[in-house]
Amino acid sequence: MDGTIDLLYNITITCTQEVIRYVKVGQPKGDFTIGAAKDKDGHNLTTSIMSSGGDYKVRVNLYTPISAGQSASFTLLTNVGHMIWKDEDNPGNVGMQFIPC
Repeated sequence: MDGTIDLLYNITITCTQEVIRYVKVGQPKGDFTIGAAKDKDGHNLTTSIMSSGGDYKVRVNLYTPISAGQSASFTLLTNVGHMIWKDEDNPGNVGMQFIPC
């Protein structure tokens, strides 16, 4: 068992001032790969890793920047390794700890 999980984020944001061109989405561990990112209209979105030290993030570029009063919705799929492990204190069980950011 490698303990890998898929995380599917379904995010809607609203801009309150200026312009939003991208969103940073936190990841629980540094051992992750980026899958698909799509907006509500089905456009594929450009992604990149923006991790620094122990801060793990994916940058998702919006298809079209949004300005004050506008909203955008998108999904992001990531695959995170070593999230599930054997529970040594309770044989036959597994454990996982996930704290969304």
